[in-house]
Amino acid sequence: MNRSTYYNYSKINISSHMKRDMLLKQLIKETYLRHKKRIGALKIKQDLFLQGHYVSVKKIYQLMQELE
Repeated sequence: MNRSTYYNYSKINISSHMKRDMLLKQLIKETYLRHKKRIGALKIKQDLFLQGHYVSVKKIYQLMQELE
């Protein structure tokens, strides 16, 4: 890899949406494992709501699909 290519890619900022999705994926994974893999998107939404994260069921379902 060229040195210039490396530095160009290292300077790219991650968007706020991508940061939020990464955080939500981590929270979803923790919640899913805490409930022994017996919880769905609706219950995860309720759990995240109690933690102060406002996310739609559709978004949680989408992120769960990406985690597979």
